Amino acid sequence: KEDALKAGLPILHKALQETEAAKVREAEADRLGRRNSLRDKGVAYFATGDAPRGKAALRVLGDEFGEEPGVLLEIGRIFLEHKLFFEAAEFLERALEAFPKDGPAYAGAAESYLALREFEKAETVYLKAIREFGKHPKTMLNLARLYAQWNKKDKAFEAAQDVLRKEPENAEATEMVAKFG
Repeated sequence: KEDALKAGLPILHKALQETEAAKVREAEADRLGRRNSLRDKGVAYFATGDAPRGKAALRVLGDEFGEEPGVLLEIGRIFLEHKLFFEAAEFLERALEAFPKDGPAYAGAAESYLALREFEKAETVYLKAIREFGKHPKTMLNLARLYAQWNKKDKAFEAAQDVLRKEPENAEATEMVAKFG
């Protein structure tokens, strides 16, 4: 009897493992379905002009799934698309806190703050991006544009010069250096 039991245990163990794996797959599919449903519901509400319900659905999405990479960024982009800059900035800042290597979140947050004319906050976002990724010419050019819009000509000049050090042929940076120099 012990030999028969011993022979059957691996089969039973394998069946239990397969059942557990199926449960895990099913739970993951349910979680993914819920996440997609909340996103789709929010987008659908915006499409019908029901912004309050759209915002509510996306807030629930952020609360339930914000720890997953890309979710907060996606919510921020949806808000940006619908010109809800305050909400976009909120979610993109949350994305930056949770995922500081998420480059597009920096761009979206800065865009939101610029639309709100929150120049100091936009500057803070660009400076964080520079600390995280270095003085990339595109970031420096965006920072120069911010300073020009903010009427900080000296800083716009310096940022444009940084662009020209790496991209000497950049026409916009050349124009800024000539204008503010």
